[in-house]
Amino acid sequence: MIKISEELWNRIVAYVEEDYKYEHCGIMGGDPKTREVTEVTYAGNVVTENKERRYVMNPVDIIHAEKKFAAQGLEN
Repeated sequence: MIKISEELWNRIVAYVEEDYKYEHCGIMGGDPKTREVTEVTYAGNVVTENKERRYVMNPVDIIHAEKKFAAQGLEN
């Protein structure tokens, strides 16, 4: 089980609630030893049709998140 603060959880929920009819995706980073999530980032959807049911994470967003987390000593 992972641990996530109420603040981060609320950020995720607020992001999804902004446009709830579409799929959403993000990447969590944290400390694998404590299993605590300390950072979240969102990944854009490159799908252009049927966004209500399909989601393909933008590869650029994935690379950006991986670099950001690595610079902070986090794993995703």
